[in-house]
Amino acid sequence: MIDKVLRLPDFDERPPVLLDIGAAGEIHPKWKRIAPYSVCIAFDAGRPGVGFARKEAGAYRKLCVYNCIASETGTGEADFHLTRSPHCSSLLRPQNDLLTRGPFRIISRSSGRPG
Repeated sequence: MIDKVLRLPDFDERPPVLLDIGAAGEIHPKWKRIAPYSVCIAFDAGRPGVGFARKEAGAYRKLCVYNCIASETGTGEADFHLTRSPHCSSLLRPQNDLLTRGPFRIISRSSGRPG
């Protein structure tokens, strides 16, 4: 039924838009069914060197990835803590005393521009 509905002309002209804040990793399992019909706008600040990427094919109908953070501060800059694991990088201040080793260890802190 989902495939039939999302193939209607209205969705071809105006596809669903999915926002992925902190997009390190795979497609959210609940999105897999609608991903081929959707446009995904993803924010992944854990990818150094990637400014903007756009794909017209793949898991999504269209994928736009921005190497920036989404923040509520509105100041234009925020501290972003990169970890060895891209799934764990965050705006949240880490508890360094608990994170001395392993994938959660902080490797750098950068002042980034929120998206």
